[in-house]
Amino acid sequence: MKIVFMGTTEFAAASLKALVESNQYEIVAVVTQPDRPKGRGHKVMMSAVKEYALTQGLPVLQPERVKTPGFQEEMEKLQPEGSSCPKACWICPDSAASTSMLPCCPDTGERLPSIMPS
Repeated sequence: MKIVFMGTTEFAAASLKALVESNQYEIVAVVTQPDRPKGRGHKVMMSAVKEYALTQGLPVLQPERVKTPGFQEEMEKLQPEGSSCPKACWICPDSAASTSMLPCCPDTGERLPSIMPS
């Protein structure tokens, strides 16, 4: 299944890693927030998701806004069958979900306490 992964945080990077290692999905693109200045020195830093995606050779998209026509055209060219949007990242926009045949699949991590050993 061809999917687009959308996320930015460390949690999202762990979700992306799990998807890559499962070998069940063809990740056609990774969408993450643009690199931004951080810290006291205001050094421009990549998101955790972008760092991991680049190590895996995955194409990275960093739109300033996901609702722009240019980004929507790019999504349509990718022809994803679904998308994954982990919690604490972006809210999956209706336009991104409508581009794909399947709705966004949020990964909230809320199941973790119920499946982890005590």
